[in-house]
Amino acid sequence: MPYTNIIIVLLALAASAAFPPFNLHALILVIIAPLLVWIRRSASVKQALGYGLLFGVVYIATLHFWMMSLQTFVPLWTITLTWLAYSVYLGLFFGGTFAVIRWLPDKVPLWLSAPAAWTLFEYIRTLGPIGNPAGDVGYAVLNLQPLPLVGALGGIFLVSYLVITINALVADIVLKNWTGKLINCFLTFIIAGFWLSTGQLIRYHTLRNAPDDPIQMVLIQGNHPQMDKFNPILWAKIKQDYLTLTTNAPSADVVVWPETITPTLNDEDATFGERIRHLAIQRKSAIVWGTPFRKKSLFYNAIVGVNCDGNTLEPYLKNQLMPFGEYWPGRSVLTQIGLKKILGTDYSHGQETRPFAASDSIKIGSVICLESMYPSPLRKATQEGATVLVVVANNAWFTHSSAAENHLEMSQMRAIENGRWLGLAANTGRTAFIDPLGNITQTLPPDEQGTLVGRVTLNRTKTAYTTHGNWIITLSVVILCVGTTIKLYQRYKPTRVN
Repeated sequence: MPYTNIIIVLLALAASAAFPPFNLHALILVIIAPLLVWIRRSASVKQALGYGLLFGVVYIATLHFWMMSLQTFVPLWTITLTWLAYSVYLGLFFGGTFAVIRWLPDKVPLWLSAPAAWTLFEYIRTLGPIGNPAGDVGYAVLNLQPLPLVGALGGIFLVSYLVITINALVADIVLKNWTGKLINCFLTFIIAGFWLSTGQLIRYHTLRNAPDDPIQMVLIQGNHPQMDKFNPILWAKIKQDYLTLTTNAPSADVVVWPETITPTLNDEDATFGERIRHLAIQRKSAIVWGTPFRKKSLFYNAIVGVNCDGNTLEPYLKNQLMPFGEYWPGRSVLTQIGLKKILGTDYSHGQETRPFAASDSIKIGSVICLESMYPSPLRKATQEGATVLVVVANNAWFTHSSAAENHLEMSQMRAIENGRWLGLAANTGRTAFIDPLGNITQTLPPDEQGTLVGRVTLNRTKTAYTTHGNWIITLSVVILCVGTTIKLYQRYKPTRVN
């Protein structure tokens, strides 16, 4: 019915309001419930799929409206078509989620089937060359402490699982008879209490066992507009800005500059490299920075650096590249149809996640910009011994949109998942320090040049998530397999003949 579609669109808009820039975080704990009611009451799996696709396209399109800020660099029609196509592609996963929930038998309670299906499709949505985790509902509760702290047990997908569980219990209160309503109210109370108490226990354990070996870290926010970075005439000035900001900053064990300080092979500038080494030795600081990097005729988006003795550190080569920005999926096909002229040089994928060894105790696990959307790189770096985490970013591409805020929220979850302090050094903001509980302890205002000085502790213990990963996805698959078995048995069970 038309009015149903209008309501679904409104619910999608309301769900997106739980994220920046509106930040109505608590809304995500109940706004999915009406959708689940509609799924259960829909006439068919096909109708549920349609509801899901409509919800998903509107939800994703709203969350990704920041893409319009890229019209400064590409034609408006190009970015509009990309935005719409991407929204439809990601919206398909919501269609699949709704269809599976509707298809599963009523004997599988909604509070089991809905979170399992939703979480599994969230995970699948991150896979592939254009996979994207933006809009995972767990991120919406990052500032509702202690709810996100269960991420230390099962990552962002466990948080999403619990968000949908609460919504499903609320939906079932509407769908059940009075006895069922009472049972669901009791279950909602029990699961919400378990979630809160678990978060509090993790907080208590983290604070009680916090190591007492702080180091001083400085994050540099250069605040250079993207159009300035495109101008080769300004590159010398931009480099000098970073040298000056570092020279004038308080002494520190580690200094972090943002991603791609200039879009050239900065590490091959011998004079610039010598000035950095001299500065590192003089200040007894490790200095790391983002730059394009060439290795064996291949180009990478990289983090390079020197330790406090001026020795060159092994570079980190970005693993998770951004499609269409850092490489073109299907390049060979696009070349064959005559689009070679619009394709720039692709970055290559790095493979290693080994931390920087700034000293014997300071092992820096690092990722570059939107790579921090994905849990895997920093989890692997922590498994390999990282004692502190760093994200270098260049959000100048996104001007004053909500992209930088979304990026910050995802970085908060990476700190929780791995139980590590995290420093986010962003060219135009938001540069911030994040503690192992996901709290933003310090931040610089956006669009200002400056330095952020913080004391961070080095942690060597590993969280359950760092050790065991996305076990909640395995549990979701098991639940759905059980539901599928029940469904098939109901459909094909033999009938008795008297």
